Amino acid sequence: MNFSQLGFGFFVLKINGILLAATFFLVAWHYFRQIERKKFPIDFFVHNFWKWIVIGLILGRIGALLMDPEIFARHGLWAPAVFWDGEVDFVGFFIGVLGGMFWDIRRHRLSFWKWIDLAVPSTLIGIVLLDFIQFFTGAIYGTETSLPWGVRYETFGVETLAEVHPVTLYAVIPHIILLNWALKKQILWERQVGRLSFVVGLWLSVIHFFLEFFYGNEVFMVGGALRIGQVVSLVIAFGCVVGLLRRK
Repeated sequence: MNFSQLGFGFFVLKINGILLAATFFLVAWHYFRQIERKKFPIDFFVHNFWKWIVIGLILGRIGALLMDPEIFARHGLWAPAVFWDGEVDFVGFFIGVLGGMFWDIRRHRLSFWKWIDLAVPSTLIGIVLLDFIQFFTGAIYGTETSLPWGVRYETFGVETLAEVHPVTLYAVIPHIILLNWALKKQILWERQVGRLSFVVGLWLSVIHFFLEFFYGNEVFMVGGALRIGQVVSLVIAFGCVVGLLRRK
């Protein structure tokens, strides 16, 4: 498989980045329609939306540099600006957007968790699409395997020509189950503000933690035992548990 980039003379377009951008705007459009349906203040969303994106891009780039410190060795002080090497970390981007939303929503005396609960289905749709994108482009690939469903990538960024676990396809199944469950609970838990966000966040963290054992991408290891992404998953899971307990 080789769907990583398109070349036009001296210009190269990374398909993964293009598809991620398209997915993001699809998710944003879906969220905007939910805001309209629930009669949330549309002007507030439109006015602050791009600011949240900028914050997300900055933290997402910082997350990518933490995941792959070798980017600094390749580019020196220019590393943060060289977006095409390492691109933007999804978790960092997501945290940045949430942080921007939290600041502005609280500043305007709105209910932060109502806005986040409303965004849960849109976010999960984006995550499912992201799984497929990362599978076809090889942006995230698994460890080597001899199982019959292993896939082989002949693309930039994949450091092995052996067959590997289609780890992002493994993720599709629990993510779709979680999406269907969240759509049902969104109405039932509408008055329990924040509960849906914390439960979904907890499950996403658990799913991501165990899937990372199958990841083949080289990243920074913490204590030689856990990948940095797994540590982040544990921190997020702990925060979700605390949030749920505080709402009882």
